[in-house]
Amino acid sequence: MKRTAWLLTALALVLLPADGSGALLDGVGAMGDSLTDEYEFSGLGAGRNWLEQLARSRGLNFGALSTTARAEPRRAGYEYNWARSGATSATLLSGGQHTGLADQVAQGKVTLAYLGIGANDFGSSYSSIYDGTLAGASLDAFVANIADNVKTALDTVSARGAVKLVIGNIPDYGVAPTLIFLFPDAAKRKRVTDATDAVNTRIAALAAARGIPVVDLFAFGRTILLDERRLVVGGVEINLTAGDDPRNLLLYDGIHPGSVAHGLIANTFLEAIRVAYGSSVAARSDQEILRDAGITPPAGADTYYDVKRFVKSAAISRLLLTQVAVGGGYATAFTVVNTGGSASSGTLSLFDTAGQPLQVTLSGGSSQLEGSSFDVSVPAGGVRIYNAARSGATAARTGWARIDSSGGTLGAVSTFQFASGGALRMLAGVLGSQTTAVATIPVDNDDGSERFTGFAVANPEDEGIAIRLVTLGEDGAVLDNVLPDRLKLGARAQAALFLHELVPARLKFRGSMVLVGQSGKKFSVVALVQVQGQLTAIPVVPEKSPGVPN
Repeated sequence: MKRTAWLLTALALVLLPADGSGALLDGVGAMGDSLTDEYEFSGLGAGRNWLEQLARSRGLNFGALSTTARAEPRRAGYEYNWARSGATSATLLSGGQHTGLADQVAQGKVTLAYLGIGANDFGSSYSSIYDGTLAGASLDAFVANIADNVKTALDTVSARGAVKLVIGNIPDYGVAPTLIFLFPDAAKRKRVTDATDAVNTRIAALAAARGIPVVDLFAFGRTILLDERRLVVGGVEINLTAGDDPRNLLLYDGIHPGSVAHGLIANTFLEAIRVAYGSSVAARSDQEILRDAGITPPAGADTYYDVKRFVKSAAISRLLLTQVAVGGGYATAFTVVNTGGSASSGTLSLFDTAGQPLQVTLSGGSSQLEGSSFDVSVPAGGVRIYNAARSGATAARTGWARIDSSGGTLGAVSTFQFASGGALRMLAGVLGSQTTAVATIPVDNDDGSERFTGFAVANPEDEGIAIRLVTLGEDGAVLDNVLPDRLKLGARAQAALFLHELVPARLKFRGSMVLVGQSGKKFSVVALVQVQGQLTAIPVVPEKSPGVPN
């Protein structure tokens, strides 16, 4: 026993070098579904998944291994692996995967954690999205709910202690041969693929905001099964079919990856923690993956399948369009231009003044969609124009919009207009912007000339913000310093106001107003001047003079 223990300790020292990887990997936890739940105990014993392979071949510490069942949501398996076969993003939360892992983080047992969830959300709803039963606003809510559940899981775990995180996005069921056989209409399968991609865009945004690397399972499946339609590992052709033979990509159920595919996923996880956290745990060679799966590789030097393309660590770019108006004669056009050298793809999301999804009809080219969140893509050097409206709606609704994208370099403007009696009555454009903690806006109000300065502010975050309003005369002297209730914005809320609505004494006033986010919190802002009913945008300076109070 003593000699065995000594050998295990020596192996751990070799596999976890003293470059920071050891501390990073003191304890590795996981949340998720059957892709992460140990195959050995979940009825998929024909293979071994990525977690089992890393525990056995690289000594990653997923906690003590139990061959007898624990209390739910776990069965038998590793102590820090909370993943459960069949879990959805909702049952992950209701089953307590996130709180169980968070407790282990708080106890100092887990220093690195993985989350991969959402595939079963789409598995159980695939036919409904495919046949159009789940569509429009209901599908938008479905997508948003998965992303919200993912956010809750991430935030719960990270709030309990010092832990590094890795997230896996949702694979596309629609590329699996079994799904193609069961659901043969490619256009209808694309509905599910698009919804999956919409959730993944939100997951990417969550990850980027937290500095978390993404294991891109969506790209992994589509690259192998759809784009390249071939997989060669270590000189061995892997069949893109299902069965218990280890040379098959998928297990007998036609859904779950086999041991070879999971060996590549394991390397993708290692690449993610190398890129994001500086780990130097060695990747598994193709030959090692094949041998462990029961396949004898051809003679020759070790090779390594390229998994770097399946790790997403680049930040998501975000543009905020702070004023949108639709219905009651109003419509808003979004003009998006890509000046980058690569294509850009992402999501356009609209919110009302209360921070709730703003439902619109969005048209672009020949397509017309209903909802509050839409996929957008712009080729390198290209332009796209999307028009938002609420046809037949007699009441106007206002709010703001957000574009989250990756690739390329996007710029955008939202142009809202008002028409009455078949004639255009008003037109104003708002440039896309970033957030700021302070903003100075010039003011030249004159009620006698019907000239009034206003602004719109939006809170793009998931927690509330209060914004202080300070006015300064032409000489720079502070005149007003207030914290209005109407500038206390909840999560994703927006407000559009004229200065004199908050400070009635400034109906006739020349000087400036300054907006200051309390506690350093940031917001987006646009300024407008209305002259005899016509609006035009004016500059906003993301700074304040030293004499302006915080």
